[in-house]
Amino acid sequence: MNFKSFINKPQVIAEGTKLTPSVLDEKNSKTGEQRIDILRDLVRGSKPIELAKGGTVVVVNIDDALEKIKLFKKNPLHFGRGGIPLETNGGTIYTNDLKKSKVFGGGGGGAGGGTANTKRNESHNAVMIHAMLEHGYKQPLEFFTNDILKNAYKLAKVDAKWDEISDMPDDWMLSSYNISQALIEKGYVKKGHTIHRGSSEMIRIYAKKNEAYKNMKLKPLKDDKWNPGDVWAVAKGFDIDSLPTDSVESLNAGILEAYLDRTLVGISLKGPMVKDVPIKENNIDKSKLKEYKFIAFELETKGGSYWSAKNATLKYSGGQLMFRDNKHFGNIKAEKKGKKAMGGGLSWGVMADYLGRYGRKYALKEHTKYVKKVAKSIERGDERAIKEYFKYFNYHYNNVSYDEFKKELKQKEGHWISAKFAVTYLSYQMNQLGGRKLNELVTNFVNYAGSELSESSAYVKAGK
Repeated sequence: MNFKSFINKPQVIAEGTKLTPSVLDEKNSKTGEQRIDILRDLVRGSKPIELAKGGTVVVVNIDDALEKIKLFKKNPLHFGRGGIPLETNGGTIYTNDLKKSKVFGGGGGGAGGGTANTKRNESHNAVMIHAMLEHGYKQPLEFFTNDILKNAYKLAKVDAKWDEISDMPDDWMLSSYNISQALIEKGYVKKGHTIHRGSSEMIRIYAKKNEAYKNMKLKPLKDDKWNPGDVWAVAKGFDIDSLPTDSVESLNAGILEAYLDRTLVGISLKGPMVKDVPIKENNIDKSKLKEYKFIAFELETKGGSYWSAKNATLKYSGGQLMFRDNKHFGNIKAEKKGKKAMGGGLSWGVMADYLGRYGRKYALKEHTKYVKKVAKSIERGDERAIKEYFKYFNYHYNNVSYDEFKKELKQKEGHWISAKFAVTYLSYQMNQLGGRKLNELVTNFVNYAGSELSESSAYVKAGK
Protein backbone atom coordinates (compact mmCIF):
# COMPACT_ATOMS: atom_id res chain seq x y z
CA MET A 1 0.00 0.00 0.00
CA ASN A 2 1.37 3.40 -0.99
CA PHE A 3 0.78 6.51 1.13
CA LYS A 4 2.12 10.03 1.43
CA SER A 5 3.30 11.24 4.77
CA PHE A 6 1.95 14.39 6.38
CA ILE A 7 5.12 16.22 5.39
CA ASN A 8 4.41 15.42 1.72
CA LYS A 9 7.41 13.14 1.44
CA PRO A 10 6.49 9.94 -0.41
CA GLN A 11 6.73 6.89 1.80
CA VAL A 12 6.06 3.26 1.09
CA ILE A 13 4.57 1.17 3.85
CA ALA A 14 4.71 -2.32 2.48
CA GLU A 15 3.83 -5.67 3.93
CA GLY A 16 5.77 -8.34 2.08
CA THR A 17 4.26 -11.40 0.48
CA LYS A 18 3.57 -13.91 3.23
CA LEU A 19 5.11 -17.37 3.33
CA THR A 20 1.77 -19.15 3.43
CA PRO A 21 1.73 -22.96 3.53
CA SER A 22 1.02 -23.15 -0.21
CA VAL A 23 3.90 -20.76 -0.97
CA LEU A 24 6.22 -22.55 1.46
CA ASP A 25 5.45 -25.88 -0.23
CA GLU A 26 6.71 -24.61 -3.60
CA LYS A 27 10.22 -24.28 -5.00
CA ASN A 28 12.36 -21.16 -5.18
CA SER A 29 11.82 -20.33 -8.87
CA LYS A 30 15.36 -18.94 -9.16
CA THR A 31 17.37 -21.74 -7.53
CA GLY A 32 15.02 -24.70 -7.80
CA GLU A 33 15.31 -25.41 -4.06
CA GLN A 34 12.32 -26.40 -1.99
CA ARG A 35 11.40 -23.43 0.19
CA ILE A 36 10.78 -25.70 3.17
CA ASP A 37 14.39 -26.92 2.85
CA ILE A 38 15.59 -23.31 2.76
CA LEU A 39 13.64 -22.64 5.96
CA ARG A 40 15.12 -25.77 7.55
CA ASP A 41 18.66 -24.52 6.92
CA LEU A 42 17.87 -21.04 8.19
CA VAL A 43 16.55 -22.59 11.40
CA ARG A 44 19.44 -25.03 11.74
CA GLY A 45 22.00 -22.25 11.32
CA SER A 46 20.28 -19.84 13.76
CA LYS A 47 20.00 -17.33 10.91
CA PRO A 48 17.70 -14.29 11.04
CA ILE A 49 14.49 -14.70 9.02
CA GLU A 50 12.49 -11.76 7.67
CA LEU A 51 8.95 -11.08 8.83
CA ALA A 52 6.25 -9.97 6.39
CA LYS A 53 5.56 -6.87 8.51
CA GLY A 54 9.24 -5.97 8.82
CA GLY A 55 12.11 -6.95 11.06
CA THR A 56 13.64 -10.36 11.60
CA VAL A 57 13.46 -13.21 14.09
CA VAL A 58 15.73 -16.11 15.00
CA VAL A 59 14.29 -19.51 15.90
CA VAL A 60 15.44 -20.46 19.42
CA ASN A 61 13.85 -23.90 19.78
CA ILE A 62 15.69 -25.48 16.86
CA ASP A 63 14.99 -29.17 17.54
CA ASP A 64 11.28 -28.58 17.87
CA ALA A 65 11.19 -26.49 14.68
CA LEU A 66 13.06 -29.15 12.71
CA GLU A 67 10.58 -31.81 13.86
CA LYS A 68 7.68 -29.64 12.72
CA ILE A 69 9.35 -28.99 9.38
CA LYS A 70 9.55 -32.77 8.86
CA LEU A 71 5.81 -33.02 9.55
CA PHE A 72 5.10 -30.20 7.11
CA LYS A 73 7.10 -31.95 4.37
CA LYS A 74 4.91 -35.03 4.81
CA ASN A 75 1.69 -33.01 4.80
CA PRO A 76 1.78 -29.24 4.07
CA LEU A 77 -1.74 -28.85 5.48
CA HIS A 78 -0.83 -30.50 8.78
CA PHE A 79 -0.68 -27.19 10.69
CA GLY A 80 -3.55 -25.43 8.93
CA ARG A 81 -3.60 -22.07 7.17
CA GLY A 82 -1.36 -20.40 9.73
CA GLY A 83 1.54 -22.67 8.90
CA ILE A 84 4.21 -23.99 11.24
CA PRO A 85 4.39 -22.49 14.78
CA LEU A 86 7.95 -21.48 15.66
CA GLU A 87 9.46 -20.43 19.00
CA THR A 88 11.64 -17.39 18.26
CA ASN A 89 13.49 -14.65 20.10
CA GLY A 90 10.39 -12.56 19.46
CA GLY A 91 7.97 -15.12 20.88
CA THR A 92 5.81 -17.65 19.06
CA ILE A 93 5.18 -16.85 15.40
CA TYR A 94 3.86 -18.85 12.46
CA THR A 95 5.46 -19.37 9.07
CA ASN A 96 2.53 -17.41 7.68
CA ASP A 97 4.08 -14.39 9.46
CA LEU A 98 7.31 -14.79 7.51
CA LYS A 99 8.13 -12.88 4.35
CA LYS A 100 8.70 -14.45 0.96
CA SER A 101 12.06 -12.68 0.92
CA LYS A 102 14.87 -12.94 -1.59
CA VAL A 103 16.27 -16.08 0.03
CA PHE A 104 12.94 -17.82 -0.70
CA GLY A 105 12.86 -16.52 -4.27
CA GLY A 106 10.86 -13.37 -3.56
CA GLY A 107 11.82 -9.72 -3.66
CA GLY A 108 13.95 -7.67 -1.29
CA GLY A 109 17.26 -8.45 0.37
CA GLY A 110 17.33 -11.81 2.04
CA ALA A 111 18.31 -11.73 5.67
CA GLY A 112 19.90 -15.08 5.90
CA GLY A 113 21.03 -18.38 4.53
CA GLY A 114 18.91 -21.11 3.07
CA THR A 115 20.70 -24.01 1.44
CA ALA A 116 22.30 -21.96 -1.34
CA ASN A 117 22.88 -18.69 0.52
CA THR A 118 24.26 -20.32 3.66
CA LYS A 119 26.79 -22.15 1.52
CA ARG A 120 27.57 -18.94 -0.34
CA ASN A 121 27.95 -16.76 2.77
CA GLU A 122 30.08 -19.20 4.74
CA SER A 123 32.27 -20.04 1.74
CA HIS A 124 32.77 -16.34 1.08
CA ASN A 125 33.85 -15.82 4.67
CA ALA A 126 36.39 -18.64 4.30
CA VAL A 127 37.75 -17.00 1.15
CA MET A 128 37.91 -13.58 2.81
CA ILE A 129 39.99 -15.05 5.65
CA HIS A 130 42.49 -16.39 3.12
CA ALA A 131 42.61 -13.02 1.34
CA MET A 132 43.40 -11.26 4.61
CA LEU A 133 46.02 -13.83 5.61
CA GLU A 134 47.68 -13.21 2.24
CA HIS A 135 47.44 -9.40 2.11
CA GLY A 136 46.96 -8.28 5.72
CA TYR A 137 43.84 -7.88 7.82
CA LYS A 138 44.19 -4.09 8.17
CA GLN A 139 43.53 -3.44 4.51
CA PRO A 140 40.30 -1.47 3.87
CA LEU A 141 37.26 -3.33 2.58
CA GLU A 142 37.67 -1.74 -0.88
CA PHE A 143 41.05 -3.47 -1.24
CA PHE A 144 39.41 -6.88 -1.43
CA THR A 145 38.28 -6.79 -5.03
CA ASN A 146 36.97 -9.79 -6.90
CA ASP A 147 40.43 -10.33 -8.41
CA ILE A 148 41.96 -10.53 -4.92
CA LEU A 149 39.19 -12.80 -3.66
CA LYS A 150 39.32 -15.03 -6.73
CA ASN A 151 42.98 -15.79 -6.06
CA ALA A 152 42.16 -16.46 -2.39
CA TYR A 153 39.38 -18.78 -3.50
CA LYS A 154 42.03 -21.13 -4.88
CA LEU A 155 43.53 -21.47 -1.38
CA ALA A 156 40.32 -22.20 0.54
CA LYS A 157 38.55 -25.57 0.46
CA VAL A 158 34.88 -24.72 0.14
CA ASP A 159 31.85 -26.30 -1.51
CA ALA A 160 30.52 -23.15 -3.21
CA LYS A 161 31.64 -22.33 -6.75
CA TRP A 162 33.34 -19.02 -7.45
CA ASP A 163 30.36 -17.79 -9.49
CA GLU A 164 28.14 -18.35 -6.45
CA ILE A 165 30.16 -16.10 -4.14
CA SER A 166 31.48 -13.46 -6.58
CA ASP A 167 28.36 -11.30 -6.27
CA MET A 168 27.78 -10.98 -2.52
CA PRO A 169 25.15 -8.61 -1.06
CA ASP A 170 26.82 -5.63 0.59
CA ASP A 171 25.74 -6.55 4.13
CA TRP A 172 27.18 -10.06 3.89
CA MET A 173 30.36 -8.78 2.21
CA LEU A 174 30.87 -6.45 5.17
CA SER A 175 30.08 -9.29 7.55
CA SER A 176 32.78 -11.48 5.97
CA TYR A 177 35.24 -8.60 6.22
CA ASN A 178 34.57 -7.74 9.87
CA ILE A 179 34.41 -11.34 11.11
CA SER A 180 37.60 -12.32 9.24
CA GLN A 181 39.41 -9.28 10.63
CA ALA A 182 38.37 -10.12 14.21
CA LEU A 183 39.34 -13.81 13.93
CA ILE A 184 42.80 -12.99 12.55
CA GLU A 185 43.46 -10.11 14.94
CA LYS A 186 42.68 -12.35 17.92
CA GLY A 187 44.76 -15.24 16.64
CA TYR A 188 42.12 -17.85 15.94
CA VAL A 189 43.24 -18.16 12.33
CA LYS A 190 46.72 -17.52 11.00
CA LYS A 191 49.08 -18.21 8.12
CA GLY A 192 49.47 -21.90 7.51
CA HIS A 193 45.76 -22.53 8.04
CA THR A 194 43.43 -23.76 5.33
CA ILE A 195 39.81 -22.75 5.85
CA HIS A 196 37.33 -25.53 5.12
CA ARG A 197 33.61 -25.39 4.43
CA GLY A 198 31.83 -28.55 3.27
CA SER A 199 35.12 -30.17 2.29
CA SER A 200 35.95 -33.88 2.61
CA GLU A 201 38.21 -33.00 5.56
CA MET A 202 35.39 -31.20 7.37
CA ILE A 203 33.06 -34.13 6.72
CA ARG A 204 35.67 -36.44 8.24
CA ILE A 205 35.75 -34.40 11.45
CA TYR A 206 32.05 -35.05 12.04
CA ALA A 207 32.46 -38.68 10.97
CA LYS A 208 34.98 -38.98 13.83
CA LYS A 209 32.25 -37.87 16.22
CA ASN A 210 29.89 -40.55 14.92
CA GLU A 211 32.63 -43.15 15.21
CA ALA A 212 33.29 -42.22 18.84
CA TYR A 213 29.62 -42.59 19.73
CA LYS A 214 29.44 -45.90 17.88
CA ASN A 215 32.40 -47.19 19.88
CA MET A 216 30.54 -46.26 23.05
CA LYS A 217 27.35 -47.90 21.72
CA LEU A 218 25.47 -44.62 22.06
CA LYS A 219 23.33 -42.67 19.62
CA PRO A 220 25.42 -39.80 18.19
CA LEU A 221 24.76 -36.24 19.23
CA LYS A 222 23.65 -34.06 16.32
CA ASP A 223 26.52 -32.42 14.46
CA ASP A 224 25.66 -28.85 15.48
CA LYS A 225 25.09 -29.82 19.12
CA TRP A 226 28.52 -31.48 19.24
CA ASN A 227 30.24 -28.65 17.38
CA PRO A 228 28.41 -25.93 15.42
CA GLY A 229 31.49 -25.00 13.39
CA ASP A 230 30.38 -23.57 10.04
CA VAL A 231 33.98 -23.44 8.86
CA TRP A 232 37.11 -25.11 10.23
CA ALA A 233 40.67 -23.77 10.23
CA VAL A 234 43.09 -26.66 9.74
CA ALA A 235 46.85 -26.12 10.12
CA LYS A 236 49.22 -27.48 7.50
CA GLY A 237 50.30 -31.01 8.44
CA PHE A 238 47.47 -31.62 10.92
CA ASP A 239 46.17 -35.17 10.54
CA ILE A 240 42.43 -35.39 11.19
CA ASP A 241 42.69 -39.17 11.34
CA SER A 242 44.95 -38.82 14.38
CA LEU A 243 41.97 -37.71 16.51
CA PRO A 244 41.09 -40.49 18.99
CA THR A 245 37.64 -42.08 18.72
CA ASP A 246 37.64 -44.69 21.49
CA SER A 247 35.23 -42.43 23.38
CA VAL A 248 33.58 -39.02 23.03
CA GLU A 249 35.58 -37.79 26.00
CA SER A 250 38.92 -38.66 24.39
CA LEU A 251 37.83 -37.19 21.03
CA ASN A 252 36.80 -33.94 22.68
CA ALA A 253 40.11 -33.85 24.57
CA GLY A 254 41.88 -34.18 21.22
CA ILE A 255 39.71 -31.43 19.68
CA LEU A 256 40.42 -29.17 22.68
CA GLU A 257 44.17 -29.78 22.52
CA ALA A 258 44.22 -29.00 18.79
CA TYR A 259 42.03 -25.94 19.37
CA LEU A 260 44.37 -24.53 22.02
CA ASP A 261 47.36 -25.23 19.74
CA ARG A 262 45.44 -23.56 16.89
CA THR A 263 45.95 -26.58 14.64
CA LEU A 264 42.22 -27.32 14.35
CA VAL A 265 39.68 -24.59 15.08
CA GLY A 266 35.93 -24.92 14.62
CA ILE A 267 34.36 -21.53 13.87
CA SER A 268 30.65 -20.73 14.16
CA LEU A 269 29.79 -17.75 11.93
CA LYS A 270 26.93 -15.42 12.79
CA GLY A 271 25.88 -12.44 10.77
CA PRO A 272 25.50 -10.21 8.98
CA MET A 273 27.74 -8.32 11.36
CA VAL A 274 28.44 -4.64 10.77
CA LYS A 275 31.00 -3.80 13.46
CA ASP A 276 32.32 -4.70 16.90
CA VAL A 277 32.23 -8.44 16.27
CA PRO A 278 31.78 -10.33 19.56
CA ILE A 279 34.01 -13.39 19.91
CA LYS A 280 33.13 -16.15 22.35
CA GLU A 281 35.02 -19.38 23.06
CA ASN A 282 32.88 -22.36 23.96
CA ASN A 283 33.57 -25.66 25.74
CA ILE A 284 37.16 -24.68 26.46
CA ASP A 285 37.30 -25.33 30.19
CA LYS A 286 35.19 -28.39 31.00
CA SER A 287 35.40 -27.59 34.71
CA LYS A 288 33.19 -24.56 34.05
CA LEU A 289 30.32 -26.60 32.64
CA LYS A 290 27.31 -26.09 34.84
CA GLU A 291 25.88 -28.90 36.91
CA TYR A 292 22.33 -28.86 38.21
CA LYS A 293 20.40 -30.62 40.92
CA PHE A 294 16.88 -31.96 40.64
CA ILE A 295 14.39 -30.19 42.91
CA ALA A 296 10.94 -31.32 41.79
CA PHE A 297 8.84 -32.39 38.82
CA GLU A 298 5.60 -30.52 39.34
CA LEU A 299 2.48 -31.95 37.73
CA GLU A 300 0.22 -29.34 39.33
CA THR A 301 -0.23 -25.69 38.42
CA LYS A 302 0.41 -23.01 40.98
CA GLY A 303 -2.73 -22.78 43.10
CA GLY A 304 -4.37 -25.57 41.10
CA SER A 305 -4.47 -29.34 41.00
CA TYR A 306 -3.17 -32.14 38.79
CA TRP A 307 -6.27 -31.74 36.62
CA SER A 308 -5.97 -27.97 36.20
CA ALA A 309 -3.57 -28.03 33.24
CA LYS A 310 -1.89 -30.55 30.97
CA ASN A 311 1.58 -28.98 31.28
CA ALA A 312 4.32 -29.75 33.81
CA THR A 313 7.41 -28.06 35.22
CA LEU A 314 10.78 -29.48 36.14
CA LYS A 315 12.42 -27.36 38.83
CA TYR A 316 16.19 -27.58 39.21
CA SER A 317 18.83 -25.54 40.99
CA GLY A 318 18.95 -22.32 39.01
CA GLY A 319 15.87 -22.56 36.85
CA GLN A 320 12.97 -24.43 35.31
CA LEU A 321 12.17 -26.57 32.28
CA MET A 322 8.62 -26.30 30.98
CA PHE A 323 7.04 -29.41 29.40
CA ARG A 324 4.13 -29.13 26.98
CA ASP A 325 2.79 -30.56 23.74
CA ASN A 326 3.43 -28.75 20.48
CA LYS A 327 -0.05 -29.55 19.14
CA HIS A 328 -2.99 -31.83 19.89
CA PHE A 329 -1.64 -35.36 20.41
CA GLY A 330 1.79 -33.99 19.55
CA ASN A 331 5.18 -34.79 21.05
CA ILE A 332 6.05 -33.30 24.41
CA LYS A 333 8.94 -30.87 24.30
CA ALA A 334 10.88 -29.19 27.08
CA GLU A 335 11.86 -25.54 27.02
CA LYS A 336 14.26 -23.69 29.24
CA LYS A 337 12.34 -20.86 30.86
CA GLY A 338 14.10 -17.49 30.70
CA LYS A 339 13.38 -14.14 32.29
CA LYS A 340 11.99 -12.56 29.11
CA ALA A 341 11.27 -15.50 26.82
CA MET A 342 11.75 -19.19 26.43
CA GLY A 343 15.31 -20.30 25.82
CA GLY A 344 16.50 -23.44 24.05
CA GLY A 345 14.71 -26.76 24.27
CA LEU A 346 14.82 -30.49 23.71
CA SER A 347 12.47 -32.96 22.11
CA TRP A 348 10.89 -36.19 23.35
CA GLY A 349 13.42 -38.16 21.28
CA VAL A 350 16.37 -36.46 22.95
CA MET A 351 14.91 -37.07 26.41
CA ALA A 352 14.39 -40.71 25.49
CA ASP A 353 18.01 -41.05 24.35
CA TYR A 354 19.38 -39.67 27.60
CA LEU A 355 17.15 -41.81 29.80
CA GLY A 356 18.03 -44.86 27.71
CA ARG A 357 21.69 -44.48 28.61
CA TYR A 358 20.86 -45.76 32.10
CA GLY A 359 19.31 -48.95 30.78
CA ARG A 360 16.36 -50.05 28.67
CA LYS A 361 13.91 -50.01 31.57
CA TYR A 362 14.45 -46.26 32.00
CA ALA A 363 14.10 -45.33 28.32
CA LEU A 364 10.95 -43.57 27.16
CA LYS A 365 8.74 -45.43 24.74
CA GLU A 366 8.08 -43.81 21.37
CA HIS A 367 5.53 -41.04 21.65
CA THR A 368 3.29 -41.93 18.71
CA LYS A 369 3.35 -45.69 19.23
CA TYR A 370 2.88 -45.53 22.99
CA VAL A 371 1.72 -42.22 24.45
CA LYS A 372 -0.66 -41.28 21.65
CA LYS A 373 -1.93 -44.85 21.32
CA VAL A 374 -2.71 -45.11 25.05
CA ALA A 375 -4.43 -41.70 25.01
CA LYS A 376 -6.60 -42.66 22.03
CA SER A 377 -7.54 -45.93 23.77
CA ILE A 378 -8.48 -44.07 26.97
CA GLU A 379 -10.62 -41.71 24.90
CA ARG A 380 -12.53 -44.80 23.70
CA GLY A 381 -12.94 -45.98 27.32
CA ASP A 382 -10.46 -48.85 27.16
CA GLU A 383 -10.06 -50.13 30.75
CA ARG A 384 -6.59 -51.57 30.18
CA ALA A 385 -5.29 -48.23 28.91
CA ILE A 386 -6.85 -46.38 31.85
CA LYS A 387 -5.08 -48.74 34.27
CA GLU A 388 -1.82 -48.14 32.40
CA TYR A 389 -2.20 -44.39 33.04
CA PHE A 390 -3.23 -44.94 36.67
CA LYS A 391 0.00 -46.87 37.31
CA TYR A 392 2.06 -43.71 36.74
CA PHE A 393 -0.49 -41.38 38.34
CA ASN A 394 -0.68 -43.54 41.45
CA TYR A 395 3.09 -43.34 41.92
CA HIS A 396 2.70 -39.58 42.45
CA TYR A 397 -0.75 -39.61 44.11
CA ASN A 398 -1.14 -42.82 46.12
CA ASN A 399 -3.98 -41.36 48.19
CA VAL A 400 -6.33 -41.10 45.19
CA SER A 401 -8.50 -44.12 44.38
CA TYR A 402 -8.81 -45.65 40.95
CA ASP A 403 -12.53 -44.72 40.79
CA GLU A 404 -11.77 -41.07 41.61
CA PHE A 405 -9.07 -41.07 38.96
CA LYS A 406 -11.44 -42.50 36.33
CA LYS A 407 -14.10 -39.94 37.18
CA GLU A 408 -11.72 -37.04 36.60
CA LEU A 409 -10.29 -38.62 33.47
CA LYS A 410 -13.70 -38.98 31.83
CA GLN A 411 -14.05 -35.20 31.83
CA LYS A 412 -10.93 -34.70 29.72
CA GLU A 413 -10.51 -34.73 25.95
CA GLY A 414 -8.08 -37.06 24.22
CA HIS A 415 -5.44 -34.43 23.43
CA TRP A 416 -5.40 -33.31 27.09
CA ILE A 417 -5.00 -36.94 28.19
CA SER A 418 -2.16 -37.44 25.71
CA ALA A 419 -0.15 -34.49 27.04
CA LYS A 420 -0.78 -35.15 30.73
CA PHE A 421 -0.15 -38.88 30.42
CA ALA A 422 3.17 -38.11 28.68
CA VAL A 423 4.51 -35.80 31.40
CA THR A 424 3.29 -38.12 34.19
CA TYR A 425 5.00 -41.07 32.52
CA LEU A 426 8.17 -39.00 32.00
CA SER A 427 8.21 -37.93 35.66
CA TYR A 428 7.79 -41.56 36.74
CA GLN A 429 10.71 -42.73 34.58
CA MET A 430 12.98 -39.94 35.80
CA ASN A 431 12.18 -40.58 39.44
CA GLN A 432 13.19 -44.24 39.04
CA LEU A 433 16.77 -43.04 38.65
CA GLY A 434 17.06 -41.05 41.85
CA GLY A 435 20.11 -39.45 43.47
CA ARG A 436 23.25 -38.83 41.44
CA LYS A 437 21.85 -40.29 38.21
CA LEU A 438 18.78 -38.06 38.34
CA ASN A 439 20.92 -34.95 38.88
CA GLU A 440 23.16 -36.06 36.03
CA LEU A 441 20.12 -36.49 33.76
CA VAL A 442 18.73 -33.08 34.67
CA THR A 443 22.15 -31.52 34.00
CA ASN A 444 22.16 -33.09 30.54
CA PHE A 445 18.61 -31.88 29.85
CA VAL A 446 19.39 -28.31 30.85
CA ASN A 447 22.78 -28.15 29.14
CA TYR A 448 21.33 -29.64 25.96
CA ALA A 449 18.63 -26.97 25.96
CA GLY A 450 21.34 -24.33 26.34
CA SER A 451 23.86 -26.02 23.97
CA GLU A 452 26.34 -26.40 26.83
CA LEU A 453 26.71 -30.15 26.91
CA SER A 454 29.74 -31.86 28.38
CA GLU A 455 29.67 -33.86 25.14
CA SER A 456 30.13 -30.73 23.02
CA SER A 457 33.59 -29.90 21.70
CA ALA A 458 35.65 -26.72 21.58
CA TYR A 459 34.82 -23.98 19.08
CA VAL A 460 34.78 -20.22 18.74
CA LYS A 461 31.68 -18.21 17.82
CA ALA A 462 32.16 -15.02 15.81
CA GLY A 463 29.19 -12.67 15.72
CA LYS A 464 25.84 -12.61 17.46
